[in-house]
Amino acid sequence: MLPGPFFNPEMGLGIGVAAVGLYKPANAEADTQLSTLTLKSFATTTGALGVGVDNTTFFADDSYRFMLTGGLVNMPTAYWGIGYANDSNPDNKERYTKQEIFLQPKMMWRVLPNTYLGAGLNLQFDDATKLERGAQSTLATDPNGTRVFRSGVSVHASYDTRDFLPNPYSGQALLINATQFDRALGSDTDFKVLEWSYDTYYRLRERDVLAFDIYRRFSWGDVP
Repeated sequence: MLPGPFFNPEMGLGIGVAAVGLYKPANAEADTQLSTLTLKSFATTTGALGVGVDNTTFFADDSYRFMLTGGLVNMPTAYWGIGYANDSNPDNKERYTKQEIFLQPKMMWRVLPNTYLGAGLNLQFDDATKLERGAQSTLATDPNGTRVFRSGVSVHASYDTRDFLPNPYSGQALLINATQFDRALGSDTDFKVLEWSYDTYYRLRERDVLAFDIYRRFSWGDVP
């Protein structure tokens, strides 16, 4: 159990708690890295609450992996509108509470040394409540409304040499994810998301690591 305080201007003072479990499935080989199950939660002085789960399971000789991310969030936040012109105008700011549920499972298979391809699902429900401006809120008059459900299929590619995924001391990882959200899959809107990241880790001393991270995300279509 790992509790810890935090602070940021939007959420105020808060405390987060995480519990991490390590295990190996029955068919994992002796030198396959440990699988992890992480349960986490947070609460803040502004009323933000959240719980989440992260799971990575390495099977056999790490020839295939199952990964799952999910969570529930209740967070007071603010909305300015769509686009730079709206976002840069402080008069557009309105408070509301964001309620979110998301689930993202995926399966990855090794196709070359340290190289994996996979597929998954991306499900997310967002509900905007406690609108500061009520029926006159920009969110209330948005074509998508205050409730949006997103359902999509995803494909994944990775090159990953990290020694221990939850807490690497060495190695690098290039991750590429592409998701198609589609009404045919139950989504309220049709749009695409492409994201990629590159991370590299250098061990300086026994417990000191220097890490670099590059991340990009691109969305197009009827993005809610």
